[in-house]
Amino acid sequence: MKNLIRVILPKQYNLVVGDTFQIFYRGVVEAPNPYCYDILSVCEKGRNYPRYFEFTPEEEGEYDLTISVYSADKTLIGQGTTKLKVSKPVKPQKPVNVLCIGDSLTAGGTWVKEVHRRLCDDGIKNVSFIGTCRKDEVGFEGYGGWEWSNYVAGEKTSSLWVTCNSDKKVCDQHSLWKDEKGEIWQLETIDIGRLKFNRYGGHKGERTTGVLTHYQNAVSKTPIEIINTYDEQANPFTIWKKAR
Repeated sequence: MKNLIRVILPKQYNLVVGDTFQIFYRGVVEAPNPYCYDILSVCEKGRNYPRYFEFTPEEEGEYDLTISVYSADKTLIGQGTTKLKVSKPVKPQKPVNVLCIGDSLTAGGTWVKEVHRRLCDDGIKNVSFIGTCRKDEVGFEGYGGWEWSNYVAGEKTSSLWVTCNSDKKVCDQHSLWKDEKGEIWQLETIDIGRLKFNRYGGHKGERTTGVLTHYQNAVSKTPIEIINTYDEQANPFTIWKKAR
């Protein structure tokens, strides 16, 4: 069988007893729209659904999983295999600290909170998620627009809060604005009475007061009259180094 479509799977998935596992086909079938094909998951455990495979293990074990892709005439055009290894959760012998670091995909703490749930919901108490940002009880470090260099270089955050009377809406998110010095700022977050901007292109410009004028991509092009500005937060690793 010639693979016309790749099914990209790791050699093994590590599952935990009692925790639901899902594989969505859009993430493993290399096609613009995998759901236009017939996709079949074959495993002695779990269930096959139109968009994903799901398995909630009740006991330890190892199971082979094959995902096959068929054309409209039932011709096999792609296939991948993997192994599902199920184990019981094991409490670490010593306390463990977990630090999750990232950019805007981490800033809301959504995936970090899910990792915390998967690690700690079985009564494991000696795993701590640390960091100055918080999602409920879960700590992490995540800032919109940051790259790894922002952390290691000891620079302050690239994000700046601007307090103002603004008419900006969701459709204006990610638009670009210019200050009186010619520096470009990208609108990232729209909040009541304030807006958060990233320093577009990595410039080091500072903001105090003044006006931001429209540069690109906004629906509402009304100038933003600044009342006050403040950095979202200093680099947490810079603070830590100074504390040492």
